Amino acid sequence: MAHTPRSAAAETTFEGKPLFPERRASTLPCELSEPERDLYEAVTQYMREQMNRAEQLKAVGEGRRGPCTDSGVSVVPAPRGAVGLLEPEPRDVRFYGVVRVNPERYGRDFTRVAQEVLQHLAAVDGTRLEVTVEITATNDVGFPPDKACVVTEKARTLKLDLLGFEDR
Repeated sequence: MAHTPRSAAAETTFEGKPLFPERRASTLPCELSEPERDLYEAVTQYMREQMNRAEQLKAVGEGRRGPCTDSGVSVVPAPRGAVGLLEPEPRDVRFYGVVRVNPERYGRDFTRVAQEVLQHLAAVDGTRLEVTVEITATNDVGFPPDKACVVTEKARTLKLDLLGFEDR
């Protein structure tokens, strides 16, 4: 018994209800960009070639070849070069995060951020990683001159971008 393809609208459930809702289609005019137009032309040409090839095979008795869907529509691969035009825009291209660390446990907190977050980001090829540490320290009576001198000297040695003490 030969298989006769049916339209999706003719498909029904076991209860006899339509399997798919009725669809109404309309053609809307649109302007294609040059890459979209090139892709459209390439796919159209490819489909014409494949349909002609299918007709030729049918004429010589080879029948349908290749993957086929349940509705009888042949599935053909996209033409070479078309995939790049169809790829969606990349997602998740930038990560940002701000964390307040415990001033009495900063070593532990910095280590956890490095192990739990930075390590995973840095492991991805092409990642440009930027980590900024901002330090704010206040003391109502002021920092002793010897501490201010040591902190300033060490901050300069470590090449902090911005540093300094402020007066009230």
